[in-house]
Amino acid sequence: MREPPTAGSAISSAPCTSCIPTDRLPRGAVLIGCRLQLHRRPLPEIQKEIRARLKQKKATQPLALASAGFVWKNPAGDLASRLIEKAGLRGKRVNGAEISSKHANFIVNRGAAGAADILGLMELTRERVHGHFGITLETEIRILGE
Repeated sequence: MREPPTAGSAISSAPCTSCIPTDRLPRGAVLIGCRLQLHRRPLPEIQKEIRARLKQKKATQPLALASAGFVWKNPAGDLASRLIEKAGLRGKRVNGAEISSKHANFIVNRGAAGAADILGLMELTRERVHGHFGITLETEIRILGE
């Protein structure tokens, strides 16, 4: 049996090559186990990497505002954020919902956005990107409720 991870170890952020795509799991499926391979690294090295990643994230994502994270999946061979920008939607608002001026694949709440505002902005984005590029964006986030 292997030793559990310690403060001097970190989980790699390398893309998972054996992940199960959640959109292909049967509805209601529950993952009940997994196997992780961890590698020990010196704590200062891990802390330095965390600081660098956080700095990069703060510089490129609207972390100061409420959002649900990345809204759209990247279509094959392109970036959703690039398509949204090229369609002229960066900064577009529907009431309190706004396509972030910092990263176009985020919809942020500027204070009083409701679900209808966010869904309306998502629909506008999907239509505009499809009209400009013939690409239908798929949501990265899962919409719950009606």
